[in-house]
Amino acid sequence: MASYSRNLVSIGRAIKPVRPISTSTIRPHGFALRPSLNQLSRSLHSRGPMSEVTVPLNDGTRIPVLAFGTGTALSRKDATELVGTAIASGFTHIDGAQAYFNEDSMGAAIAGAGKDRDSLYVVTKLWTLGEGETVTDSLKGSLQKLKLDYVDLFLVHVPTHYEGKLKELWKGMEEAKVAGLTKSIGVSNFRISHLEEILSVATIKPAVHQIEYHPYLLDWAEPIVEFGKKHDIVTSSYGGLTPIVRHKGGPVDAVLSAIQERLQKSSPEPVTEGQVLVKWLLQKGIIAITPVKLTSSKEERMKQYLSVPSLPALTSEEIQAIDEAGKQVHKRIFVRSTIYFAHFLNVTDFHQPEPMAREAVIAQNANHFTLQAEKCGWGTVTVLSLLYQHKRPTALNLLKNRSQNLCDYLKLLDRPLARVVHAITYNVPWLRV
Repeated sequence: MASYSRNLVSIGRAIKPVRPISTSTIRPHGFALRPSLNQLSRSLHSRGPMSEVTVPLNDGTRIPVLAFGTGTALSRKDATELVGTAIASGFTHIDGAQAYFNEDSMGAAIAGAGKDRDSLYVVTKLWTLGEGETVTDSLKGSLQKLKLDYVDLFLVHVPTHYEGKLKELWKGMEEAKVAGLTKSIGVSNFRISHLEEILSVATIKPAVHQIEYHPYLLDWAEPIVEFGKKHDIVTSSYGGLTPIVRHKGGPVDAVLSAIQERLQKSSPEPVTEGQVLVKWLLQKGIIAITPVKLTSSKEERMKQYLSVPSLPALTSEEIQAIDEAGKQVHKRIFVRSTIYFAHFLNVTDFHQPEPMAREAVIAQNANHFTLQAEKCGWGTVTVLSLLYQHKRPTALNLLKNRSQNLCDYLKLLDRPLARVVHAITYNVPWLRV
C-alpha cells in the first residue's frame, strides 16, 4: 500500500517548490515548470491523456485516479449525454451503480463512444439481491444493461443490506470475479467492523473501498483509510467537493482561496477551488470521483478536472491547512439519512394516543429499523429524513413526485414500520412531525 500512496502523492510532487511555504500562513510562491507527462510516468502509469493516470490495485490491475460519477445529479435520469460527453472529454473511468437506476443509459453512452473496451474502466455496484438471486445473477443483469461482457470493478454498495450475511455475500463476490464477470471486486460505505468481517474469510481481498471523503469528514474517514492501507485496499472518494458545493462558507473556504491564488499565478489556465480539492484528494492517495452538474459548461468543467494531475503540487503545509480547517466542522452528506431514519423509527408503541417528545420515541430496536430502512430504498429514506428534520413541505413534494416508488418500497416493509411511514406522511400528531 505504501507504494500506492507514494504513486498518487507523486502526481503533484514531481517538481519541488522553489521556496518553502510558511507553516503559519499560506502565501503564494513560485513553482518551476509544470511536470511533464514523462516525469509523471516515472511513478505512474499513463497511456496518453492525463485522465488515464493510473495506480496499481492489490490484484494486479490498475485504476485511473479520476472518475466520472453517474450518481447524485444523474440518479434515475438518462445519463447518455453526460457520460458520452465525459468519455469524449477524456474520462476513462466511469463510476455507476445499480441503485442509480441508469445503467441502461450509461451502457448506451459507452456503446456510442466507439472506444475499445480495454480503454475504459467501468464500475458498478451491487444493491440488493432478490429471493434466490446470487451475486453472479445480479452482476449479469447489470452487464446486460451496460451492454458489456465484464466490468472492471464491482462493489458492494452498502453493507447494511447484508448484516449477518457479509461473509456469505463476499464469497459470492469472489465467485463473480473468478467467473470473469469483473476484473476487481471491492466495497463501499463499509465500517472497519464490516471490513474485518469479510477479511476474515476472504481469499480475494477487496481492491477498492469507496466512501464519502472530504475535509469536513476527516475524523470519521481517516481511520477507515488507514485500515485500508494496512490491508492494501485503495480508497476511492465521492462527495469530495462538499466544502464548495454543499457547505460553502465553512472554515476551508479561506484556505482553498489562498491555494487557488497561488496556483493561478503559475498556470496559464484558470484554476478553480474544485481543482484544488481534487488535487488535495490525489495527493492524499485517494481516487477522486468528480461529479459534474447539469450545466451548459459541463464539458469545460470536465476538462478542468482532467487537468488536475498536471497542476503544481500542493505543499505539505497547504495539505495540512486544509486538513486542520476541515476538522473544525463535521459534515456528512450521504448515507446519513439512514442514521436519522433509524433513530426516528425506534418506536415501541405505534398506537400512542398522546403527543410524544422526540426523546420519548427512542427505544431499543435500532438495528431492526436500520435494516428495514435500508430495504425501503434511498428515495424513501430521504423523504423520511426530511420529515424527521421538520421539513414537511419539502418532503411531501418529494412524495408526490415519487409516489409510485414509495408504494413499491412500502411493500417490502414489515407492518410496524409501514404504519410509522403512514403516520409521518400524514402528519399524525403523536409523532410530532
